[in-house]
Amino acid sequence: MTDLLWQLVFLAVIVMVLVALRMRNKKRVYVTEYQRGLRFVNGTFKEVLGPGSYRPLFSGQKIELVDMRPQPVLLEVFPYRDAFQNDSYISLGLELLVDDPYLATKMLKDQVSDSISVARDRIRTTMSHTVCDGSLEFAARIADQITSSVNDELQRLGMKVTNVEITELPPPHRMAEFVGGPN
Repeated sequence: MTDLLWQLVFLAVIVMVLVALRMRNKKRVYVTEYQRGLRFVNGTFKEVLGPGSYRPLFSGQKIELVDMRPQPVLLEVFPYRDAFQNDSYISLGLELLVDDPYLATKMLKDQVSDSISVARDRIRTTMSHTVCDGSLEFAARIADQITSSVNDELQRLGMKVTNVEITELPPPHRMAEFVGGPN
């Protein structure tokens, strides 16, 4: 009986040493506060990992990091055609965020540049249905419309925009030309 017990203890020690040697070769992945980790097992998505330290347990496991920090975007003198088909422009700033790390990684090669392209199209479409009057109320209202319109499109890609702020509208003397008024 004692021999069997010692054999089991010896076997357990050998297994622990082998596991420790195998684990030593695996790189530890650190997910910081502003990141999320995507755990894949044999190429299949399993879960989103929060901040912490992770070590893949076997060779078929991979952890991919996704940056969740807001990315500021400034679109200066962004051209569009207004509702009267007149050339116009708007300048605005916004923050681009990853809303769903798995979906953003799956749908976009480069989350920031691909999302900016989508946002530009939605901004141009939204602005093409308006005629700028230059008021602060117009700027606030159009910022809300842009946020809603862009987020409707980006949500399918796992992204979103926040803090949309209009920084420049066409000057009032040009707006009179748009609506057919005097110079």
